[in-house]
Amino acid sequence: MLIPMRYCGREFTEKEMDLIHSLIATGVNRQKLSRMFCEEVNWRKPDGGVKEMSCKVAFLKMHRDGHIILPAPTKPANNHLKKPKATLFTLPPEVAPEVGALDLSLVDIRTSALWNDYIERYHYLGYAPLPGAQLRYFVKSHGQTLALLGFSAAAWKVAPRDEFIGWDAATRKKNRPEADVPRRSVSRCSVEPPSRTGPASERAPSASSSARTNTTVEWPSGSSFKFVMI
Repeated sequence: MLIPMRYCGREFTEKEMDLIHSLIATGVNRQKLSRMFCEEVNWRKPDGGVKEMSCKVAFLKMHRDGHIILPAPTKPANNHLKKPKATLFTLPPEVAPEVGALDLSLVDIRTSALWNDYIERYHYLGYAPLPGAQLRYFVKSHGQTLALLGFSAAAWKVAPRDEFIGWDAATRKKNRPEADVPRRSVSRCSVEPPSRTGPASERAPSASSSARTNTTVEWPSGSSFKFVMI
């Protein structure tokens, strides 16, 4: 075994590997194991919460590589099979009224299922859980939902991206949390903007610009970092 080992952007020292083995020996389940380890070594996200999900992924990779033996899962891994909860919503018209000012409404616990259901029904890729920290929006005008937008944390490694913006390994590790990635967007309606005609996609730059402004303002409410790149 090569020490330290790197998983999920973190190096695990020999002392930490011994800690993992000792925690496994206590008989805790996988969820408690990752939480206990994060708390013990103070592995935390920028908002101060423990990096439980990253820890779970790291431990699973260690298990598959033969470095540790995890306890049996208490329930099957089925996140890839999950579908959004069906909701009752008013079907948006094929042609909406004249569009005025665009309003971006932040998705919360009350509207999350509705946003997911819209994406499942109207996005060509369907619904999939967004990775990491995220913000989702309804784009509305005159109370009518015209489009949906979703942003989430950037991927660990994307060679073309890293080369284009000049990130080496050290820079990527430092700056990746400050990069936001648009993950899902959908527009169903054709609209008639004031003083011009065309599909809703012609209004997308305005909605996207508003969303970029909003993410830089609203994201810090759940995190301690500020975006420098979208």
